[in-house]
Amino acid sequence: MKKYLALAISLLLFACSSSEKTSQESAKKEPQVYVFDDVSKVDTTKTDTTKVESKELQPEVLEEQKTEPLQPPLISEKFLVQVGAYSTKERAETFIKENQSKIQQKMEVFYTEKVKLFIVQLPPFPNREDAEKVKDNIRQFPAFKDAFVTMSRETK
Repeated sequence: MKKYLALAISLLLFACSSSEKTSQESAKKEPQVYVFDDVSKVDTTKTDTTKVESKELQPEVLEEQKTEPLQPPLISEKFLVQVGAYSTKERAETFIKENQSKIQQKMEVFYTEKVKLFIVQLPPFPNREDAEKVKDNIRQFPAFKDAFVTMSRETK
């Protein structure tokens, strides 16, 4: 039993000193440098750049290439009052037929791919204040109690 204990202790000591010695040796080594080019395939032709005229170094600008700077696209914002959203066009048109007489603005049906619904909206307003006034006025009727203002952005 004593032999096995002595053997285990000696193995433990040798194993620790071995790994310690290896880590000290690896710390003394220089870092490795990786070369990605094959030196034998490098083009060694030397060109004399001192004789190149400054005219050749500047890019040529052709007349056709001269253009005016790009203008950012104009974005127009319109404010819409949405009064309903329906899963079928028929239901949206029925809503318009039943309620068009209650308001002055003409209601229209649009399909939106984003939510996959037929939405009923009033014609666009140039500013939010006008849209909010109309929304507040038509909310007096139960059919328009859920009306809200949304914004549409279009590039010109």
